[in-house]
Amino acid sequence: MSEHTRETMPPVPPGMVRLANYGTITPGLYADITPLEQGTGDLHGCPIVRLQHITRGYVVAGSCCRWDEACWSVQWDDNSNNTTHGKRFKIEHEAEARAYYAKLTDPQAVSARRQHDAMMEDTVYAPARAERAARLAAHAEEERARKDARRRARRIAA
Repeated sequence: MSEHTRETMPPVPPGMVRLANYGTITPGLYADITPLEQGTGDLHGCPIVRLQHITRGYVVAGSCCRWDEACWSVQWDDNSNNTTHGKRFKIEHEAEARAYYAKLTDPQAVSARRQHDAMMEDTVYAPARAERAARLAAHAEEERARKDARRRARRIAA
């Protein structure tokens, strides 16, 4: 593989995937990821959404690398489970990528999402957490009372 560059690497046949292990790839064969824009997204947790241009080359794909042709990408990270989500567009579909990015980062939609999340926190999540905490406290008190009763019974029996 070292005799190829990103430009001379033959295209991957349709329906096939080219994978490689990290140590076997010439550094010049990795794709360049150029972030163009980023903004707060209208998604759960309001993550940072990125519009990126990716050149052809190897990109990270879990425990190995996958060859990708040049494309546009709209991605965001989910910090709750350390995953990356998003959508890729063929290189000739830049307008679609920018429209998707604009849809996800629309300020009115982001504001509405934050208002919805705050409303859910106040009306659903916070009361549910308080109810669960009260149940756990009551259960702990019952357990304490049972243990005390057992201790008293052992003292009396002894």
